[in-house]
Amino acid sequence: MKVGGTLSINWVMRTIAYNVYGFDGYQHRSEWGRRGKVGGKVPVVGAREIGQALKNYGPDIVTTSESRDEAAVAALAEALGFVYVYFPSFGLWPGGVVTKYRVLESENCPVVGKRRVDLFTRHWGRVVLETGEGQVVIVHSVHTFAGTADVRYWEVKRILEVVREDVASGHSVLVQGDLNHTPNGPEYRLWQKVGLVDTFAQITSGSDAGKTLLRPEPVARLDYVWATENLSLTDARPL
Repeated sequence: MKVGGTLSINWVMRTIAYNVYGFDGYQHRSEWGRRGKVGGKVPVVGAREIGQALKNYGPDIVTTSESRDEAAVAALAEALGFVYVYFPSFGLWPGGVVTKYRVLESENCPVVGKRRVDLFTRHWGRVVLETGEGQVVIVHSVHTFAGTADVRYWEVKRILEVVREDVASGHSVLVQGDLNHTPNGPEYRLWQKVGLVDTFAQITSGSDAGKTLLRPEPVARLDYVWATENLSLTDARPL
């Protein structure tokens, strides 16, 4: 509709952050291609199964952590009818962005200046997406260090050097993935300082319910979708 001489567009976007655990399933379905490759085959069967399951949620964007093989990310995208960007890892945990939107830009580990060798051994990738409604969304797919908190803290600080500029651009920004810290960790407050909203906490009034780490029962919330305040949130939950 036209308001005050400018075009106001209402649109809905659904995004999912998913640690796919190598695309072999939490219970390690051997027929999917356990631990990345079995007999030289990449785990595309598991990726297709996951893609079919994700269709039930009607996502527009899916970010993946521990995506062991690019062919599997491609198979996930094919199952959803989407395009994808793959982020090779400096360690053993690549990532990906699978989306129905047009990809305008993408960069793997877009760190400002020189990268410390002990940082970003999982993955960090940035994409700029154009939606069908003429909006631009900047997405950071992130999987931070699972070990000591000091390494993870510095990873978050370096990521936010880039995110801060993206937020300042006025575009909608999402930062999502397996961040490997709880809402009580020192890293949590860093995301808030640049104007990002913890979507799940906003919907649940700050509750730390909805735990995402399975051992085999949910024991902690380590996965997040952070968003800029210009995105009006309607729902956020673990799937």
